[in-house]
Amino acid sequence: MVNLIIGFLLLLSFSHAASEGASSTLGEALSQKKKTFTQKMPKEVSALYEANIKELKESGLDKQSLKVGDKAPEVQVNLGGEKHPLSHIYAAGPVVIKFYRGGWCPYCMTELKHYQAMFPEFKKAGAQILAIAPDTAAEITKTRTTHALSYDVVSDEGHAIAKKFGLVYKLDQKVVDQLKKNGIDLSIYQGNNNNELAIPGTFVVGKDGKIAFAYVDADYRVRAEPAQVLKVVKALK
Repeated sequence: MVNLIIGFLLLLSFSHAASEGASSTLGEALSQKKKTFTQKMPKEVSALYEANIKELKESGLDKQSLKVGDKAPEVQVNLGGEKHPLSHIYAAGPVVIKFYRGGWCPYCMTELKHYQAMFPEFKKAGAQILAIAPDTAAEITKTRTTHALSYDVVSDEGHAIAKKFGLVYKLDQKVVDQLKKNGIDLSIYQGNNNNELAIPGTFVVGKDGKIAFAYVDADYRVRAEPAQVLKVVKALK
């Protein structure tokens, strides 16, 4: 059973490339991935994840994160081995901050690839993209290399940045154990035993440091459309 689950997760991560490429939106690609997951994964595993999403929604954490109009927190962003204040980054132009769960998450990898496809348009609009995850620097490098990402991918050690945006929560031990059965050991990916994750959120910070766009959904299978985010960036010029 374990081998079956691990094999399926790999299938989710690396298969369906053609169908994803044919999808006109990120939402369509994620919906297809969710459908495949629901159909193929053991029912008890799917039920566990669904229950976890429901519990997270009921907690209201996604409603407590930073909102449009809020001032972006002053955090240190590690770029190329050097730490830079976020205020120095957005001073140069709009910044798209994309929090994702980790390189092990197939939904996240689908999202990052869609941003990569549109990266030239974001760059033309004068925006910088920061994809942020709690993975170690080595895992971040692996993700960026494997998926040929041109924009910055940032290691957020201990969720230091994500906590400032109000996105971090403690994982239920049952979910942690199930992930390990699936071949995903968060302690290895993150380099700690905190068993924490951040809700995948998308923010756009303008040159004034204020949040111009915020999208946070407790259901990690639902994400903001890059095209919608691009419109916000263009409107800031």
